[in-house]
Amino acid sequence: MHTPAAPPQPADTQEPTQLQAFIGSDGWYWLTTVFAGVVLVAVGWPVYASAYGMWVVVAMLIAVGQAIAPVLAIRLPTLAVVVSAVSSTAGIAATAHTSGLVWPWAVTATIALGLTCIVLGLRHRWPHLVTLWAVSAAIGAGSLLLPHAGDFQGAFANAITTAAVTAGVGGIAVLLRLWLTGRRQLAVERRLGAEETARRTELDNRNRIAQELHDVVAHSMSVISVQATTAQYRLPDLDDRSREEFDSIAEAARQALTEMRGLLTILRGGRDADLAPQPTVDDIPGLVSATRSSGAHVDIEFAVDSARTAPTTGLTAFRVVQEGLSNALRHASGAPIRVDVAPVDDGIVVSVLNGAPGAGNRTAPDAVNGTAPDPKPMAGAGFGLTGMRERVEALGGTLTVGPTPDGGFAITAVLPTT
Repeated sequence: MHTPAAPPQPADTQEPTQLQAFIGSDGWYWLTTVFAGVVLVAVGWPVYASAYGMWVVVAMLIAVGQAIAPVLAIRLPTLAVVVSAVSSTAGIAATAHTSGLVWPWAVTATIALGLTCIVLGLRHRWPHLVTLWAVSAAIGAGSLLLPHAGDFQGAFANAITTAAVTAGVGGIAVLLRLWLTGRRQLAVERRLGAEETARRTELDNRNRIAQELHDVVAHSMSVISVQATTAQYRLPDLDDRSREEFDSIAEAARQALTEMRGLLTILRGGRDADLAPQPTVDDIPGLVSATRSSGAHVDIEFAVDSARTAPTTGLTAFRVVQEGLSNALRHASGAPIRVDVAPVDDGIVVSVLNGAPGAGNRTAPDAVNGTAPDPKPMAGAGFGLTGMRERVEALGGTLTVGPTPDGGFAITAVLPTT
Protein backbone atom coordinates (compact mmCIF):
# COMPACT_ATOMS: atom_id res chain seq x y z
CA MET A 1 0.00 0.00 0.00
CA HIS A 2 1.29 3.38 -0.92
CA THR A 3 0.51 6.28 1.36
CA PRO A 4 0.68 9.64 -0.42
CA ALA A 5 2.77 12.30 1.20
CA ALA A 6 1.02 15.15 2.96
CA PRO A 7 0.69 18.29 0.85
CA PRO A 8 3.41 20.90 1.38
CA GLN A 9 2.59 23.82 3.59
CA PRO A 10 1.79 27.13 1.93
CA ALA A 11 4.47 29.79 2.10
CA ASP A 12 2.48 31.79 4.64
CA THR A 13 2.38 28.85 7.05
CA GLN A 14 6.09 28.06 7.03
CA GLU A 15 8.32 28.93 9.97
CA PRO A 16 9.42 32.56 9.88
CA THR A 17 13.07 33.42 9.47
CA GLN A 18 15.01 35.21 12.20
CA LEU A 19 14.71 38.50 10.31
CA GLN A 20 10.93 38.07 9.91
CA ALA A 21 10.59 37.20 13.59
CA PHE A 22 12.60 40.28 14.54
CA ILE A 23 10.59 42.58 12.27
CA GLY A 24 7.35 41.20 13.64
CA SER A 25 8.43 41.67 17.25
CA ASP A 26 8.81 44.70 19.47
CA GLY A 27 12.47 44.92 18.55
CA TRP A 28 11.61 46.63 15.28
CA TYR A 29 9.63 49.33 17.10
CA TRP A 30 12.32 49.82 19.74
CA LEU A 31 15.06 50.16 17.14
CA THR A 32 13.14 52.66 15.01
CA THR A 33 11.82 54.85 17.81
CA VAL A 34 15.08 54.93 19.77
CA PHE A 35 17.04 55.85 16.64
CA ALA A 36 14.53 58.57 15.77
CA GLY A 37 14.56 59.79 19.37
CA VAL A 38 18.33 60.13 19.39
CA VAL A 39 18.19 62.10 16.14
CA LEU A 40 15.42 64.36 17.47
CA VAL A 41 17.35 65.10 20.65
CA ALA A 42 20.56 65.72 18.72
CA VAL A 43 18.77 68.17 16.39
CA GLY A 44 16.08 69.63 18.66
CA TRP A 45 18.24 70.53 21.62
CA PRO A 46 20.62 72.84 19.70
CA VAL A 47 17.71 74.37 17.75
CA TYR A 48 15.80 75.21 20.92
CA ALA A 49 18.92 76.52 22.64
CA SER A 50 20.39 78.58 19.80
CA ALA A 51 17.54 79.57 17.50
CA TYR A 52 14.81 79.98 20.12
CA GLY A 53 17.12 81.24 22.85
CA MET A 54 16.18 78.75 25.53
CA TRP A 55 18.34 77.87 28.46
CA VAL A 56 20.37 74.78 27.68
CA VAL A 57 18.85 72.71 30.48
CA VAL A 58 15.28 73.65 29.50
CA ALA A 59 16.02 72.96 25.83
CA MET A 60 17.44 69.55 26.73
CA LEU A 61 14.44 68.60 28.90
CA ILE A 62 11.91 69.64 26.25
CA ALA A 63 13.81 67.86 23.46
CA VAL A 64 14.14 64.67 25.52
CA GLY A 65 10.46 64.75 26.51
CA GLN A 66 9.31 65.11 22.91
CA ALA A 67 11.74 62.43 21.69
CA ILE A 68 10.92 59.88 24.40
CA ALA A 69 7.16 59.97 23.79
CA PRO A 70 7.32 57.67 20.69
CA VAL A 71 9.43 55.18 22.68
CA LEU A 72 6.93 55.15 25.54
CA ALA A 73 4.08 54.67 23.05
CA ILE A 74 5.29 51.12 22.34
CA ARG A 75 4.27 49.77 25.74
CA LEU A 76 2.81 52.68 27.73
CA PRO A 77 0.39 54.55 25.46
CA THR A 78 -1.29 56.58 28.20
CA LEU A 79 2.03 57.78 29.61
CA ALA A 80 3.18 58.58 26.08
CA VAL A 81 0.13 60.81 25.54
CA VAL A 82 0.81 62.64 28.81
CA VAL A 83 4.54 63.12 28.15
CA SER A 84 3.91 64.29 24.59
CA ALA A 85 1.25 66.78 25.69
CA VAL A 86 3.35 68.17 28.56
CA SER A 87 6.56 68.50 26.53
CA SER A 88 4.69 70.08 23.61
CA THR A 89 2.99 72.59 25.88
CA ALA A 90 6.30 73.43 27.54
CA GLY A 91 7.98 73.89 24.17
CA ILE A 92 5.24 76.20 22.89
CA ALA A 93 5.23 78.26 26.08
CA ALA A 94 9.02 78.56 26.14
CA THR A 95 9.20 79.79 22.52
CA ALA A 96 6.28 82.25 22.56
CA HIS A 97 8.63 85.22 22.90
CA THR A 98 10.36 84.54 19.58
CA SER A 99 9.47 86.02 16.21
CA GLY A 100 10.32 85.09 12.66
CA LEU A 101 10.60 81.40 13.54
CA VAL A 102 8.31 78.41 13.17
CA TRP A 103 5.75 78.60 15.97
CA PRO A 104 3.82 77.23 17.88
CA TRP A 105 5.06 73.84 16.68
CA ALA A 106 8.76 73.61 15.97
CA VAL A 107 9.80 71.23 13.21
CA THR A 108 11.27 68.70 15.63
CA ALA A 109 8.16 68.92 17.81
CA THR A 110 5.93 68.21 14.80
CA ILE A 111 8.08 65.24 13.78
CA ALA A 112 8.06 63.83 17.33
CA LEU A 113 4.30 64.26 17.59
CA GLY A 114 3.74 62.59 14.21
CA LEU A 115 6.01 59.68 15.13
CA THR A 116 4.13 59.20 18.39
CA CYS A 117 0.84 59.13 16.47
CA ILE A 118 2.27 56.51 14.10
CA VAL A 119 3.38 54.23 16.94
CA LEU A 120 0.03 54.59 18.71
CA GLY A 121 -1.84 53.83 15.50
CA LEU A 122 0.25 50.75 14.76
CA ARG A 123 0.44 49.34 18.26
CA HIS A 124 -2.80 50.20 20.03
CA ARG A 125 -6.48 50.80 19.52
CA TRP A 126 -7.69 54.12 18.22
CA PRO A 127 -8.74 55.86 21.53
CA HIS A 128 -5.12 56.64 22.46
CA LEU A 129 -4.41 58.08 19.03
CA VAL A 130 -7.58 60.16 18.98
CA THR A 131 -6.84 61.45 22.48
CA LEU A 132 -3.33 62.55 21.56
CA TRP A 133 -4.50 64.22 18.36
CA ALA A 134 -7.33 66.03 20.14
CA VAL A 135 -5.03 67.21 22.93
CA SER A 136 -2.36 68.40 20.50
CA ALA A 137 -4.95 70.19 18.37
CA ALA A 138 -6.32 71.87 21.48
CA ILE A 139 -2.80 72.88 22.51
CA GLY A 140 -2.16 74.35 19.08
CA ALA A 141 -5.45 76.22 19.08
CA GLY A 142 -4.92 77.46 22.62
CA SER A 143 -1.46 78.73 21.78
CA LEU A 144 -3.01 81.15 19.30
CA LEU A 145 -4.73 82.85 22.21
CA LEU A 146 -1.46 83.43 24.03
CA PRO A 147 0.43 86.67 23.55
CA HIS A 148 3.35 85.96 21.24
CA ALA A 149 5.81 87.94 19.17
CA GLY A 150 5.26 86.09 15.91
CA ASP A 151 2.82 86.55 13.06
CA PHE A 152 -0.70 85.30 13.81
CA GLN A 153 -1.32 84.05 10.27
CA GLY A 154 1.90 82.07 10.31
CA ALA A 155 1.08 80.62 13.70
CA PHE A 156 -2.43 79.71 12.54
CA ALA A 157 -1.07 78.00 9.43
CA ASN A 158 1.47 76.14 11.54
CA ALA A 159 -1.20 74.86 13.94
CA ILE A 160 -3.48 73.77 11.08
CA THR A 161 -0.62 72.06 9.25
CA THR A 162 0.49 70.19 12.35
CA ALA A 163 -3.06 69.01 13.08
CA ALA A 164 -3.52 67.87 9.47
CA VAL A 165 -0.17 66.08 9.29
CA THR A 166 -0.66 64.23 12.57
CA ALA A 167 -4.20 63.25 11.59
CA GLY A 168 -2.95 61.97 8.25
CA VAL A 169 -0.06 59.89 9.53
CA GLY A 170 -2.18 58.58 12.41
CA GLY A 171 -4.94 57.52 10.03
CA ILE A 172 -2.42 55.81 7.76
CA ALA A 173 -0.98 53.97 10.77
CA VAL A 174 -4.44 52.74 11.79
CA LEU A 175 -5.16 51.51 8.26
CA LEU A 176 -1.76 49.82 8.13
CA ARG A 177 -2.45 48.08 11.44
CA LEU A 178 -5.80 46.83 10.16
CA TRP A 179 -4.13 45.57 6.99
CA LEU A 180 -1.40 43.77 8.94
CA THR A 181 -3.98 42.28 11.27
CA GLY A 182 -5.94 41.03 8.28
CA ARG A 183 -2.82 39.44 6.81
CA ARG A 184 -2.04 37.70 10.08
CA GLN A 185 -5.59 36.39 10.33
CA LEU A 186 -5.39 35.22 6.72
CA ALA A 187 -2.10 33.45 7.46
CA VAL A 188 -3.68 31.75 10.47
CA GLU A 189 -6.68 30.67 8.40
CA ARG A 190 -4.40 29.31 5.70
CA ARG A 191 -2.39 27.40 8.27
CA LEU A 192 -5.54 25.97 9.80
CA GLY A 193 -6.78 25.09 6.33
CA ALA A 194 -3.51 23.32 5.56
CA GLU A 195 -3.72 21.41 8.84
CA GLU A 196 -7.32 20.45 8.10
CA THR A 197 -6.30 19.26 4.64
CA ALA A 198 -3.51 17.18 6.17
CA ARG A 199 -5.95 15.70 8.70
CA ARG A 200 -8.42 14.86 5.96
CA THR A 201 -5.66 13.21 3.95
CA GLU A 202 -4.62 11.19 6.98
CA LEU A 203 -8.22 10.13 7.62
CA ASP A 204 -8.61 9.13 3.97
CA ASN A 205 -5.45 7.05 4.23
CA ARG A 206 -6.71 5.40 7.40
CA ASN A 207 -10.03 4.67 5.75
CA ARG A 208 -8.27 3.13 2.78
CA ILE A 209 -6.03 1.05 5.01
CA ALA A 210 -9.04 -0.08 7.05
CA GLN A 211 -10.80 -1.14 3.86
CA GLU A 212 -7.79 -3.13 2.71
CA LEU A 213 -7.43 -4.75 6.13
CA HIS A 214 -11.10 -5.65 6.04
CA ASP A 215 -10.76 -7.21 2.60
CA VAL A 216 -7.76 -9.28 3.69
CA VAL A 217 -8.92 -10.33 7.15
CA ALA A 218 -12.59 -10.78 6.25
CA HIS A 219 -11.73 -13.47 3.71
CA SER A 220 -9.65 -15.45 6.18
CA MET A 221 -12.18 -15.07 8.99
CA SER A 222 -15.00 -16.11 6.67
CA VAL A 223 -13.09 -19.25 5.73
CA ILE A 224 -12.50 -20.01 9.41
CA SER A 225 -16.17 -19.46 10.20
CA VAL A 226 -17.36 -21.70 7.36
CA GLN A 227 -14.89 -24.47 8.17
CA ALA A 228 -15.72 -24.37 11.88
CA THR A 229 -19.47 -24.35 11.20
CA THR A 230 -19.35 -27.26 8.74
CA ALA A 231 -16.81 -29.33 10.68
CA GLN A 232 -19.50 -31.40 12.40
CA TYR A 233 -20.93 -32.34 8.99
CA ARG A 234 -17.58 -33.03 7.36
CA LEU A 235 -16.20 -34.90 10.37
CA PRO A 236 -19.04 -37.07 11.68
CA ASP A 237 -16.88 -38.77 14.34
CA LEU A 238 -16.44 -35.60 16.41
CA ASP A 239 -17.28 -35.83 20.10
CA ASP A 240 -19.41 -33.25 21.89
CA ARG A 241 -16.44 -31.33 23.27
CA SER A 242 -14.91 -30.96 19.82
CA ARG A 243 -18.24 -29.79 18.42
CA GLU A 244 -18.40 -27.12 21.14
CA GLU A 245 -14.86 -26.04 20.30
CA PHE A 246 -15.71 -25.63 16.62
CA ASP A 247 -18.92 -23.77 17.48
CA SER A 248 -16.91 -21.43 19.70
CA ILE A 249 -14.40 -20.84 16.89
CA ALA A 250 -17.20 -20.08 14.43
CA GLU A 251 -18.90 -17.69 16.85
CA ALA A 252 -15.61 -15.86 17.55
CA ALA A 253 -14.97 -15.51 13.81
CA ARG A 254 -18.45 -14.14 13.19
CA GLN A 255 -18.11 -11.68 16.08
CA ALA A 256 -14.75 -10.50 14.74
CA LEU A 257 -16.27 -9.92 11.31
CA THR A 258 -19.17 -8.00 12.82
CA GLU A 259 -16.87 -5.75 14.85
CA MET A 260 -14.62 -5.13 11.85
CA ARG A 261 -17.57 -4.13 9.68
CA GLY A 262 -18.79 -1.83 12.45
CA LEU A 263 -15.36 -0.21 12.70
CA LEU A 264 -15.24 0.26 8.94
CA THR A 265 -18.70 1.83 9.03
CA ILE A 266 -17.53 4.27 11.69
CA LEU A 267 -14.47 5.20 9.64
CA ARG A 268 -16.72 5.84 6.66
CA GLY A 269 -19.03 8.00 8.74
CA GLY A 270 -22.03 5.72 8.29
CA ARG A 271 -25.24 6.72 10.00
CA ASP A 272 -25.92 3.21 11.25
CA ALA A 273 -22.65 3.05 13.20
CA ASP A 274 -24.09 4.79 16.23
CA LEU A 275 -27.04 2.35 16.27
CA ALA A 276 -24.86 -0.73 16.72
CA PRO A 277 -24.61 -1.82 20.37
CA GLN A 278 -21.15 -1.34 21.83
CA PRO A 279 -19.62 -3.55 24.52
CA THR A 280 -19.80 -2.26 28.08
CA VAL A 281 -18.00 -3.05 31.29
CA ASP A 282 -20.71 -5.64 32.05
CA ASP A 283 -19.59 -7.64 29.01
CA ILE A 284 -16.14 -8.29 30.47
CA PRO A 285 -17.17 -11.45 32.41
CA GLY A 286 -18.73 -12.83 29.22
CA LEU A 287 -15.52 -12.09 27.34
CA VAL A 288 -13.56 -13.99 29.96
CA SER A 289 -15.99 -16.92 29.75
CA ALA A 290 -15.60 -17.04 25.98
CA THR A 291 -11.83 -17.10 26.40
CA ARG A 292 -12.08 -19.93 28.92
CA SER A 293 -14.09 -21.98 26.43
CA SER A 294 -11.07 -21.98 24.15
CA GLY A 295 -9.10 -23.85 26.80
CA ALA A 296 -7.33 -20.93 28.46
CA HIS A 297 -7.05 -20.73 32.24
CA VAL A 298 -8.45 -17.31 33.16
CA ASP A 299 -9.39 -16.01 36.60
CA ILE A 300 -11.39 -12.83 37.04
CA GLU A 301 -12.12 -10.47 39.89
CA PHE A 302 -14.94 -8.13 38.87
CA ALA A 303 -16.22 -5.54 41.37
CA VAL A 304 -17.40 -2.56 39.33
CA ASP A 305 -20.82 -0.94 39.35
CA SER A 306 -21.70 -0.38 35.70
CA ALA A 307 -24.33 2.20 36.63
CA ARG A 308 -21.55 4.52 37.81
CA THR A 309 -19.35 3.92 34.79
CA ALA A 310 -19.66 6.08 31.68
CA PRO A 311 -20.33 4.18 28.42
CA THR A 312 -17.04 5.33 26.89
CA THR A 313 -15.15 4.19 29.96
CA GLY A 314 -16.91 0.83 29.88
CA LEU A 315 -16.10 0.37 26.20
CA THR A 316 -12.44 1.24 26.77
CA ALA A 317 -12.23 -1.13 29.74
CA PHE A 318 -13.70 -3.91 27.60
CA ARG A 319 -11.17 -3.22 24.82
CA VAL A 320 -8.29 -3.24 27.29
CA VAL A 321 -9.31 -6.65 28.61
CA GLN A 322 -9.94 -7.91 25.08
CA GLU A 323 -6.51 -6.82 23.88
CA GLY A 324 -4.84 -8.12 27.03
CA LEU A 325 -6.41 -11.56 26.60
CA SER A 326 -5.51 -11.63 22.92
CA ASN A 327 -1.90 -10.76 23.69
CA ALA A 328 -1.72 -13.43 26.38
CA LEU A 329 -3.17 -16.09 24.07
CA ARG A 330 -0.84 -15.11 21.22
CA HIS A 331 2.41 -14.69 23.11
CA ALA A 332 1.97 -16.77 26.27
CA SER A 333 -0.09 -19.74 25.19
CA GLY A 334 -0.99 -21.97 28.12
CA ALA A 335 0.04 -19.46 30.78
CA PRO A 336 -2.49 -18.61 33.49
CA ILE A 337 -4.24 -15.28 33.07
CA ARG A 338 -5.79 -13.07 35.70
CA VAL A 339 -8.21 -10.21 34.99
CA ASP A 340 -9.01 -7.64 37.68
CA VAL A 341 -11.58 -4.86 37.32
CA ALA A 342 -11.88 -2.85 40.52
CA PRO A 343 -13.05 0.63 41.51
CA VAL A 344 -10.72 3.37 42.75
CA ASP A 345 -11.23 7.04 43.59
CA ASP A 346 -13.20 8.56 40.68
CA GLY A 347 -12.25 5.73 38.36
CA ILE A 348 -11.66 2.04 37.77
CA VAL A 349 -8.51 -0.04 37.46
CA VAL A 350 -8.39 -2.70 34.76
CA SER A 351 -5.48 -5.13 34.79
CA VAL A 352 -4.65 -8.22 32.75
CA LEU A 353 -1.75 -10.32 34.04
CA ASN A 354 -0.42 -13.45 32.39
CA GLY A 355 2.32 -15.79 33.51
CA ALA A 356 5.43 -16.75 31.62
CA PRO A 357 4.88 -18.30 28.19
CA GLY A 358 4.08 -22.00 28.52
CA ALA A 359 4.05 -21.84 32.32
CA GLY A 360 0.60 -23.35 32.60
CA ASN A 361 0.72 -25.76 29.67
CA ARG A 362 3.88 -27.85 29.74
CA THR A 363 2.21 -30.51 27.59
CA ALA A 364 1.14 -28.28 24.76
CA PRO A 365 1.64 -29.89 21.35
CA ASP A 366 4.43 -27.54 20.37
CA ALA A 367 6.21 -28.16 23.64
CA VAL A 368 5.94 -31.94 23.21
CA ASN A 369 7.26 -31.76 19.68
CA GLY A 370 10.12 -29.51 20.74
CA THR A 371 9.06 -26.64 18.50
CA ALA A 372 7.76 -24.21 21.09
CA PRO A 373 8.94 -20.65 20.45
CA ASP A 374 11.42 -19.01 22.79
CA PRO A 375 9.86 -16.85 25.50
CA LYS A 376 9.85 -13.15 24.69
CA PRO A 377 10.62 -10.70 27.49
CA MET A 378 8.22 -8.11 26.09
CA ALA A 379 5.40 -10.39 25.05
CA GLY A 380 2.29 -8.53 24.16
CA ALA A 381 3.93 -5.35 22.88
CA GLY A 382 2.76 -4.28 19.45
CA PHE A 383 0.34 -2.16 17.49
CA GLY A 384 -2.55 -3.36 19.65
CA LEU A 385 -0.96 -1.81 22.71
CA THR A 386 -0.41 1.42 20.81
CA GLY A 387 -4.09 1.65 19.94
CA MET A 388 -4.99 0.72 23.51
CA ARG A 389 -2.81 3.52 24.87
CA GLU A 390 -4.47 6.01 22.52
CA ARG A 391 -7.91 4.91 23.72
CA VAL A 392 -6.96 5.21 27.39
CA GLU A 393 -5.20 8.57 27.09
CA ALA A 394 -8.09 9.97 25.06
CA LEU A 395 -10.26 9.51 28.18
CA GLY A 396 -7.67 11.11 30.44
CA GLY A 397 -6.52 7.78 31.86
CA THR A 398 -3.13 6.11 32.16
CA LEU A 399 -1.83 2.82 30.79
CA THR A 400 1.09 0.83 32.16
CA VAL A 401 2.48 -2.19 30.34
CA GLY A 402 5.57 -4.27 30.90
CA PRO A 403 7.03 -7.62 31.91
CA THR A 404 6.70 -9.07 35.38
CA PRO A 405 9.58 -10.50 37.47
CA ASP A 406 8.42 -14.08 36.81
CA GLY A 407 8.58 -13.64 33.02
CA GLY A 408 4.95 -12.78 32.47
CA PHE A 409 3.37 -9.61 31.18
CA ALA A 410 1.07 -7.08 32.87
CA ILE A 411 -1.29 -4.49 31.43
CA THR A 412 -2.86 -1.99 33.84
CA ALA A 413 -5.19 0.84 32.87
CA VAL A 414 -6.62 3.49 35.19
CA LEU A 415 -9.78 5.01 33.70
CA PRO A 416 -12.03 7.81 34.94
CA THR A 417 -15.61 6.76 35.60
CA THR A 418 -17.08 9.96 34.11
